[in-house]
Amino acid sequence: MKLALIYISKFHLLSPFQVPVSDSEAATSYLAIELARLGHDVTLFSDTDDRIGACNVRCRKINITDKVLSFDKAILEKDYDALIFKNASPEFMLSVAKALPYEPKVYLWTIFDKDAPINKGLGDPKQIAQIAGIICVSDWQRDRLLSVCKIPLNKMHTLKYAISPFFQDLFVDPKEFANAKSHDPTLAYTDPSLENLKLMFDAFADVRRQYNGATLSVYSGLHKYGAEDDQIQKLYPITREIRGIYHIGSLSNIQLAAALRYKTILLLPTTVAKTYNVEILEAMAAGVYVLTTNAGALTEYGHNQSKNISLDDLELDDLNGYVSQTLTICQTQAHSFQAFANYCYKQVQEINQKHTWRIRARELIYLLTAKS
Repeated sequence: MKLALIYISKFHLLSPFQVPVSDSEAATSYLAIELARLGHDVTLFSDTDDRIGACNVRCRKINITDKVLSFDKAILEKDYDALIFKNASPEFMLSVAKALPYEPKVYLWTIFDKDAPINKGLGDPKQIAQIAGIICVSDWQRDRLLSVCKIPLNKMHTLKYAISPFFQDLFVDPKEFANAKSHDPTLAYTDPSLENLKLMFDAFADVRRQYNGATLSVYSGLHKYGAEDDQIQKLYPITREIRGIYHIGSLSNIQLAAALRYKTILLLPTTVAKTYNVEILEAMAAGVYVLTTNAGALTEYGHNQSKNISLDDLELDDLNGYVSQTLTICQTQAHSFQAFANYCYKQVQEINQKHTWRIRARELIYLLTAKS
């Protein structure tokens, strides 16, 4: 098939291999590369002057300046089987389609929840009639969109995010896996949000009292999204009081994969409902046990492997249950290490078998070619 992936964001195809980028930017690049490796003709349109082509993916520019849309003439080619817009509004997608000298099939691949303003147009039957399909990143998100928008079921699809290529096949066999993991709890926090760090430090203080060799590495920093780390500055006094806490900051995917390879437990106590969470999949691919909540699509992305604490059992100002669960998992690791390692290695195998971008590329082609 000849496909165009269109995402007005400042990145290029190789950005995820070079610098920290958003999950959506990384997903678009990884999917484009895997589609091309499967033999499809792929063009990536993004807001960049770097026309860096690689892996047989053609890269071209599209952007909006002073409310004026401009795009490379490659989009005028009439033989595209589909134009797939990433995180766009229906109005924008259709305005681009109407500017073309042909009538392309247009698909929306979106991370946005039902109440996001950008999705307002999905409630307009006339616009939905002109869109070939809506591609969600979780069944949770899909069901929520269907609850408020009258979208035909045959136009609703799910294409979940997958693990970065850097997280694939990190271990040769169970022996190497067990040798890479410490018997002491080595905890990690990778959420870009800093709002739960105070809780992390409180939980880790209890862990540290029981396991003197335990560590907590914080791979979090909002500079990845253009913001400063003022919040973490306010928390530094706490980190000085509790030994074993290391604030690393956000890393590129290749750096994070190398770091998580040696960690054992991921703490993700988010109470904010999100439509996806690739951090969970990648942590499990690195053999890290995930302790999180059931907010949004977290349970779905945990693939029945993560430990999901019900939000009904938690209060925003009192997450003692989460702290207790953290201690329980640390005790399991410390006192039943082989069983713990066996469990985590099985999840490594399962994630590699079911959640790679090569698999997602095949799933996309299937949904684009399946008869409704």
